[in-house]
Amino acid sequence: MPKTRVPPLPYGRQSIDEDDVAAVESVLRDDWITQGPRIEAFEAAIAEYSGVGHGYRCLIWDGSSP
Repeated sequence: MPKTRVPPLPYGRQSIDEDDVAAVESVLRDDWITQGPRIEAFEAAIAEYSGVGHGYRCLIWDGSSP
């Protein structure tokens, strides 16, 4: 019986609109990039989404260092 070829999953396909670009530009022009109120808001949104509650901290690691 011949194997059916499954098409690969698309990689790197994203949807970025002008609101996303404006939000990134706003952060880059701000005094706070790696900490501050935007990070606190991001962590709070992740905690609310995941249901873990207050005090949760989020670690984003891109795998670029051991």
